[in-house]
Amino acid sequence: MNETKRRWERIAPRLSFSNISAIYVLLALVVIFTLWKGELFFSYATFVSILNDNAIACLMALALVVPLACKVFDLSIGYTMGVASVLLAWLVGPKGFDAATAIVITLLVGVAIGAVNAAVVILWSIDSFIATLATGSILQAVIIIITDNQSISEGVSTKLNGLVSTRLADITLPVFIALAVVIVMWYVLGHTAVGRSVYATGLNEEAARLAGVRVKVIQSAALIISATTAALAGVLVTAVLGSGSPTVGPPYLIPAFAAVFLGATQFRGGLFNPVGTAVAIILLGTVSYGLALAGVPLWTPYVFQGLVLIGALALGGLQKKARVRANTEPDDHDSQSASPDETNTHNEQPEPALLDR
Repeated sequence: MNETKRRWERIAPRLSFSNISAIYVLLALVVIFTLWKGELFFSYATFVSILNDNAIACLMALALVVPLACKVFDLSIGYTMGVASVLLAWLVGPKGFDAATAIVITLLVGVAIGAVNAAVVILWSIDSFIATLATGSILQAVIIIITDNQSISEGVSTKLNGLVSTRLADITLPVFIALAVVIVMWYVLGHTAVGRSVYATGLNEEAARLAGVRVKVIQSAALIISATTAALAGVLVTAVLGSGSPTVGPPYLIPAFAAVFLGATQFRGGLFNPVGTAVAIILLGTVSYGLALAGVPLWTPYVFQGLVLIGALALGGLQKKARVRANTEPDDHDSQSASPDETNTHNEQPEPALLDR
């Protein structure tokens, strides 16, 4: 009996509303939309559509997880995605490259964009919020140069069809790619010394530096990972659309931030994490799909995304205040004197301040 009680005491906090509220809200939404639209909503086809339609949005949100975890913003991901999309279309279309070569070149360009962002932010000591906003503007110019502000569709569908035609149980390849990225990020951030260093950097850069963490290397790598992931999303969106559009990237930015901040309130209580981000994307996708079936005005999902972002920031602040009142956060002296490994007992990561920036 005592063993059962102890087991429940360990499990109960993980099942609390404050820890997995997105899952409870998602279940409630499924019930509401099912009662509202019946079998038109509650079906395997709906489940597949939500996954397929939101795989690219998931990748864009995942592109923000690592930078934000070490307290670096990347506002250029929408434009990075746009550059990757039109570059890939230009390479496989007018330039006649085979698909594999064009994809590799596109991803390498994503790496180069991330390296430029890292140089501007880390080497020149420019605030990441401003720096990546500026590089995003430059990338928009690159998009216009490549496309002359026109979509590129010549030969794109033919050469990239395999990326969208490959299916398993009607679930497309982009979903499995997004799932693979979630798994890799989950393992690295949650179960390796590198992940502990990332979170330690997000908690306190100076303390992490004194503990031996190579803060600049961590933040530079985060920006490169961000841009490369966004470029991968650009590759997939080009395959899905069958063209490279000069306007495809920026609309993903707000949903990505909404998902990643909402995801930070899930599972890890204040830590930016890939699993919470993926759940948040599914939640947002479910709402958008359900509202579309209900025939609501087209602007409604955008209002919901904005409210989710505001709500996630507010919830993150409340969670932080609750931990302060409960004296669960380490004091400044302990944070500065402990190493990343020492600040992480029982595999719990230190919390990056979500609202400090």
